[in-house]
Amino acid sequence: MEFAEIAGYGHSEQQEPEDVKSVSGDGVCQEFFLQRLRRYITERISHFFPYINDSKYQVHFLLPEKFKAEKCGDFTAKVLKVRHPARYEKTSADLTAALIKGKVSGHVFSVLSEDGKKHIIAVLGGVEKVHSDDNRLEALYNNVHTMFRVMQEKYLYPEYFDNIERQSWLWREKGLPEEKISAMLKATNFNYEKVRKITGFYGNVQAYAGAAAYLMIKAVQSGHRDLVDSVEAFVLRRSAAMSESLLDTQNCILNCHYQVVKNLIIQIKDHGAAAYLDPQGWVDWKKLYDYTLSEVKNIDYTPHAIMDVRQKEGKLLQALSRQYPDRRQMLNILQWCPEYKSSKILQDFIEAQLFYLKNQ
Repeated sequence: MEFAEIAGYGHSEQQEPEDVKSVSGDGVCQEFFLQRLRRYITERISHFFPYINDSKYQVHFLLPEKFKAEKCGDFTAKVLKVRHPARYEKTSADLTAALIKGKVSGHVFSVLSEDGKKHIIAVLGGVEKVHSDDNRLEALYNNVHTMFRVMQEKYLYPEYFDNIERQSWLWREKGLPEEKISAMLKATNFNYEKVRKITGFYGNVQAYAGAAAYLMIKAVQSGHRDLVDSVEAFVLRRSAAMSESLLDTQNCILNCHYQVVKNLIIQIKDHGAAAYLDPQGWVDWKKLYDYTLSEVKNIDYTPHAIMDVRQKEGKLLQALSRQYPDRRQMLNILQWCPEYKSSKILQDFIEAQLFYLKNQ
């Protein structure tokens, strides 16, 4: 199945099978699209596996509509090879929660099996509605985002985080509570909080930027100019809308990827799709992962800015939004604040928000 089909390009009722056309209702259309989405992703997964699976790592893709909660116990013991009581109980609970949490947008977590291999479990999200091409792109975007989260489990500072995971499990299996484990990790790993926050930013932004870049590459590869325009508008609106999380004390900077996405779009359109493909014409996942992560690191947000964003930009924006509920007015006032002139984070936030307000 080609990208243009799954993205809704040239979609018409004539493309739907007779049994779908004869039955009305959003549920039928949604089910039909979900089948097409699964077919598209499954074809890509077979090409994706070699980038992950080896003697140390293995990824498992699960479909929440087919993988039932009652299978979690057997899957944990027989497939993941986790049998230690504490690890088995937590992994089974995490798997059950992941199936619920990832039903729409997807979810990824990992576990070290007792044979030393790191198993990565990826729940592929579905689709809530298919009333527009944006809804179709959203569903595909979420699935590709999940695949980049899988990439990070293997390639985003694995020496550091795999060691952290091993330490955590050793303490957990000795019966230590999570609060104590967290305190011990901070005490025994240099700059633990700093590394966790900065890599958390890199990981979150890379997964969203990677998904946006993938959609743009496939659109450019299709050769359809109006599809390129449609995908560009979608990923820019999506990233611009998510910039609002800068006002959120929990997520804050984690969703500030508008500027990265904008830069990636320019480069992909300039270079063409071939620069990001393997010799067979498939997307080279490792090349695209490295490329988008590099762009995230080049965004000019210093480690100190990332660490301090909640206390600085976050608090300022929360105070302004309470004083000026109208978003346009708040953005106008923000541009006159002294903090705006010295903060690239705030400058990018205003640009993203103005784009979203204009194009929502």
